[in-house]
Amino acid sequence: MPVVSDTRRHTRHVARNTATLQFADDRHCWRIAIGYSGAVQTWKGVDWVLDCICDGADYYPALAGQLLELLPEAFFWPDLAHVSSASGKLVELTPAAFKKTVTATGRAWELTSSTANPPLKFRCHRLANQISFKLEVHDDYWRESGAGLASSLEQLSLAFVAALRTQAIFASKSGVYPSFNPDLEYPHRDEPPPLPIFRYDLVMNVLDRRMVQRLAAVNQAEASAMMKRVCAAAPPRGVRRVVEGEQTLLFWTDDLHDEQALGRAAAAHERWLDKALEGK
Repeated sequence: MPVVSDTRRHTRHVARNTATLQFADDRHCWRIAIGYSGAVQTWKGVDWVLDCICDGADYYPALAGQLLELLPEAFFWPDLAHVSSASGKLVELTPAAFKKTVTATGRAWELTSSTANPPLKFRCHRLANQISFKLEVHDDYWRESGAGLASSLEQLSLAFVAALRTQAIFASKSGVYPSFNPDLEYPHRDEPPPLPIFRYDLVMNVLDRRMVQRLAAVNQAEASAMMKRVCAAAPPRGVRRVVEGEQTLLFWTDDLHDEQALGRAAAAHERWLDKALEGK
């Protein structure tokens, strides 16, 4: 059997990779070194995500109508310039192009501030009864957003939750998390277990208590019990809590444009989630 060794050296802007393939039998050994060098895109910022579970096979037309009203009122709308067409190409963002894209039958579409490496991007993707919304706030747009970014994302979350709660249940990965490449470094408690329904690096949570019953209804008793413990767990002092009906927003920091504050908040959330899942 061949033995493959891979050594990699990374810099901030350029990755130089060397892979050595070693083949051996009882009498011979062959080594082949393969190397390449290429630019690696880097970015800093935060991402906002709202993952939704909808009932009914034809839920999207009604939901699309909500989006046509929600997005033009969002804080980032004036800074958008392009929308993906039915073919996937970016075209100028006009009211007609926006409506055509949002109401189309395609599974995914996006809005961007530019055509090349946009620092601002809003994405929608749907699959079966699940639909996900993602806002990427990166680089210059992230830095220039300043201290008001947390308030803006709070208002965005509350607007989407209020508009969509009768049509959707909000999954537990929803919220805000640091989006860095290379990754933002901060102290981790222990290697977290692979639990696909939770994100450990959130700095703002959208918790929907209806997920407890939803998971139980689809025969995921263990996940339902975990969700119940997380919803019941008291956050530590200093975490801001906003309750809207069955949904609770937890803000682990209001300083979303500072790397150290994001690292401290993500680390604190990770410790809290780990303890909550253990029932401590």
